Amino acid sequence: MKKLFTLFLFPIFSNLYTQTFAERFLDPPLEASCQQAKPVLNQIIYGATPDNFNNESPVLIFIHGWIDNGYGWFFIGNQMYDKAYKNGYQTTFLNQSQTGSLESNGQVVAGMIRQISSHFNDTKKIIIIAHSKGGLDSEYAMYKYGVDSLVKGVVTLSTPFFGAPLADWGSSFLEPILNNFPIFGQFFRDRGTKQLQTSFVQNRVRPFMDNNPNNHPEKFVTLGGWGDKKITTLPLLVPADIATLWSYTNPNCTELPIGPIYGGSISLLFNVTGLLTRASNFPYSESIPGGRTFNDGLAPYGSSVRPGSLKALAPPGDPKSFFNHFDFLWGEAMWPLIQSHIDMLSTGRISQPFAEENIINRQEDNIFYSNLSVYSDKLNLNEVTLQPGNELFIVPTKTTKTSLNLTSINGKKIDLYQEDKEILTIRNDEKATQSYKIDANTPYLGIMEDKTLTMKCNTNLEHLQLNHQKLFWQVSFDGIFPENYETIEVYAVIHPSMDKNGQPMFSKDKYIKFKSIDGTFVYDEINDLKEGFYVITIIAKGDAFNRVINLSFENTFKRPITTLQDIHVYPNILADGVSIVHLEGLREGSWALRLKDISGKTILSDIQQSEGKGIDFIIQQQLPSGMFFLEAEQNGEKFICKLVKP
Repeated sequence: MKKLFTLFLFPIFSNLYTQTFAERFLDPPLEASCQQAKPVLNQIIYGATPDNFNNESPVLIFIHGWIDNGYGWFFIGNQMYDKAYKNGYQTTFLNQSQTGSLESNGQVVAGMIRQISSHFNDTKKIIIIAHSKGGLDSEYAMYKYGVDSLVKGVVTLSTPFFGAPLADWGSSFLEPILNNFPIFGQFFRDRGTKQLQTSFVQNRVRPFMDNNPNNHPEKFVTLGGWGDKKITTLPLLVPADIATLWSYTNPNCTELPIGPIYGGSISLLFNVTGLLTRASNFPYSESIPGGRTFNDGLAPYGSSVRPGSLKALAPPGDPKSFFNHFDFLWGEAMWPLIQSHIDMLSTGRISQPFAEENIINRQEDNIFYSNLSVYSDKLNLNEVTLQPGNELFIVPTKTTKTSLNLTSINGKKIDLYQEDKEILTIRNDEKATQSYKIDANTPYLGIMEDKTLTMKCNTNLEHLQLNHQKLFWQVSFDGIFPENYETIEVYAVIHPSMDKNGQPMFSKDKYIKFKSIDGTFVYDEINDLKEGFYVITIIAKGDAFNRVINLSFENTFKRPITTLQDIHVYPNILADGVSIVHLEGLREGSWALRLKDISGKTILSDIQQSEGKGIDFIIQQQLPSGMFFLEAEQNGEKFICKLVKP
């Protein structure tokens, strides 16, 4: 009979705060049941002490990331615990929040590290093994919450040190559709996910970490991959319930012969998220060829390298680093790479030169590219042209009466929907181009990569920051163009994500339209955005194609402040017939103007663009005698003046 685990609670004290974390103790791997590793929020799980452990060896702390709650270290035959145990290491596994903010998770992880150190009488060296977002949580624990002196080294497994472009998509105006995305969709609303946006990590997290006086890059060994199209192979028999990875439910230990099904679903999922990641354009990295577009389905290879760290895997294109994001959890694949660096980190010996301090080449980080086509009822994009060899992926919102069909130009219908499929696919294996229309009774998102035409966008962003009084975006195309420029429409949606303090922002989306100028499409207007973080989705749409670029940026431009003393309104006495009221002193940008009566009812409204020279509000209707109010509003700021009709 398997042994039962025991559960202990005891307090930990620090000079910053007091926290208590639950503790769970595992039997040795061959004796432990899957129930013993049940994930509980803010819990520490201690592995059994091996008979062959060396008291001089470090304790390994495994910190999970964004795609699971810590149960992934034990799930579907993962041998990470088994490998560490057989090699004589004492282990601990943390269950911090998957999507908690970097600040809250960092504080929790720091408290857990202190408690673990105390458990081992403060005599053991600590090596962190961190997957995905767990590497960023570890950085915050070390350098914001003060446990760096307790940590001898960190091995990160595909941590997005410069952000995860998938978080840019999840924070775009397409968020309502992406909330239905398999597995990941449920996490896009949370603050910890939004903080993974590339602009936030690059402009807020990296400067704080890399310039921290206690930062020791030599403590970090980083592993990254480029296997977003890799086929995941799992054991034939796996537990029936995958939901334990994110739902904190009791693990279902019943095994069924569905490993190939799970493996195929994981492979397809990262294939699709890999396409979205490539279209989000992680900034150009000269020191890592291919680091901009090659990714493991979530983290671009270039993002997985911490400045100054030891790159422990071969560059993109090398089979030795052909892993997807799930593979980095997998003990069978990762343990040999982890073990080879544990001794080096625990003793401080460096076996090879470290990576460059600055992996980002700033000369080209204002130019972005896309081969991605997106289809959605929300975008009114449902005409699909499949070139030979192209593959279309569709993620539908499932209901009890979901239907999804492709109708060809000759009227033939293909019933694409399958109830047991989270992601639907269609591939053009014909020699000729195929054209379809998507017919669906439910919201959906379709994506396709087509390398015959590339959309290129130049901007006035610098390091994913905008510090100009104008928004500038210029779109052009390279490749085989399927139609005349006259048929092309280019527009964009700017979606507010977080304010300048990293808190959620709930302003309205800004829709902008590009002008066609000499074979390019340009938007060059006043920057009237508040300070904060935004995601812009640029869409080029023609009769036979579309292309989409999606990226996040931080607006740091401080608009001139307009006060009531700055605004001059004249005349304030309205005449009979047509009246022209001039407003002087309004700052540049778009203003909503509303004329209201004394009860607050809007009588007349208009939207006008100020260029700093004043604007005229024309009142053409006959007004009764009395008092009126003219309201001018820009981005939630209102200014009201009184008008009188004799």
